[in-house]
Amino acid sequence: MPIAKIVLDVLKPRELPLTSLVERLCQLEGVEAVSADVIEVDAMTETLKLTVEGTAIDVGRVARELDSMGCALRSIDSVAARRARAGGR
Repeated sequence: MPIAKIVLDVLKPRELPLTSLVERLCQLEGVEAVSADVIEVDAMTETLKLTVEGTAIDVGRVARELDSMGCALRSIDSVAARRARAGGR
């Protein structure tokens, strides 16, 4: 079943703009929407709650993209799958 939504606990470097992170994740295949909430701010990092929604999210690809931006995926807090509709729609 395709993954339709994931909620992630992510640690990001403060110098990485939040808008850049969200825009890059939105460009991934199967991703339709990304929202980010800042939970905590430290001197060098920000803790985020990231919600990624789409039609067929590749969780591994999302994790690799976060890593390439210097972010640490701390946990996957929620996952939702959606059954593919008949006819591939």
